[in-house]
Amino acid sequence: MLSTVQSLLLSIDDTNLLSANVDRCNCSCIRQSLVKLLRLNGYDAALCISTWQGFGNVPGGDHEYIDVILNDKVGSSDRLIIDIDLRSHFEIARAVESYNAVMNSLPIIFVGSMAKLNQLLQIMVDAAKYSLNQHSMPLPPWRSLPYLQAKWQSDYERRPHPQGQNDLSLLHRIINSA
Repeated sequence: MLSTVQSLLLSIDDTNLLSANVDRCNCSCIRQSLVKLLRLNGYDAALCISTWQGFGNVPGGDHEYIDVILNDKVGSSDRLIIDIDLRSHFEIARAVESYNAVMNSLPIIFVGSMAKLNQLLQIMVDAAKYSLNQHSMPLPPWRSLPYLQAKWQSDYERRPHPQGQNDLSLLHRIINSA
């Protein structure tokens, strides 16, 4: 699935991004284009928008990511999470060299299960705590494990057709621009 996502991301060009009907592209329009391309390739993909209320020291927020539901022949399904800029969630000020090494070992594009994502989150929180502790700095709430988990594990709205467009209209645009 990772190679499919990477290939589709590389295939996105200005024509695909302009079909998102925005004046300027950001990660959101790239995610929307990727969802459309995944659906055109037969995947049950959707743009997921999670939102959560603040609790304790954890501030509320929202987050956009992609999921793909994979169904097998026996009727069970797996949910894969796709985040096209995973590393950006872990940037910290004055990081020590060991933290940068751990962060740079992360994939830029994450494709995997929630269990795998949780493992990465725990590793990054532990590394951030260590790094910040080296500078006598506390771990900010937005770098805590509950906040990071909230991004992907909170209630979410699943949008298979971002911005109300269907896959067929995108296909016609791609064909007509070729």
